[in-house]
Amino acid sequence: MNPIEDEMALRELMARYIDAVNRDDADTWINTWAEDGTWNLMGEPVTGRANILALWQQMMASFEFALMLPSSHLFTVNG
Repeated sequence: MNPIEDEMALRELMARYIDAVNRDDADTWINTWAEDGTWNLMGEPVTGRANILALWQQMMASFEFALMLPSSHLFTVNG
């Protein structure tokens, strides 16, 4: 991939992540994560899709609704 394709792929991934949060779509949300990904939530790292999904579902259950908005962002791709 070239740098423009890399950046577009990252932007698409971020858009899918945010959209899944806003729609409370657990299947789409967890599919934005690598199998061996680590989510550092409030200083507590959680590793692996199954563990990440369980924590996300626990967290989302405490909200009547969620609205996540993308912030300004820049990507730097190395390698």
